Amino acid sequence: MTSNMSDVESRTLYLKEQYKKHWLDKSNWYWFISLVEEVVELGLALVGLHRHMPEYELYQVASIAMNWLEKRGRL
Repeated sequence: MTSNMSDVESRTLYLKEQYKKHWLDKSNWYWFISLVEEVVELGLALVGLHRHMPEYELYQVASIAMNWLEKRGRL
């Protein structure tokens, strides 16, 4: 982690890089459904009905969104 990067940015970028190559061959609908699924899991985590903490679900939402934006930039 660089000194000018927050812990949140560092964790988000780490997760983003882990999944950078996933779903590159998938449609925008696939990406959309995957993003919505993580948002639903975030909602469940907020009320204590999911195994992950809300923060982790937010990292997943952010990393999917970032990778999807990069993929769309390659179109």
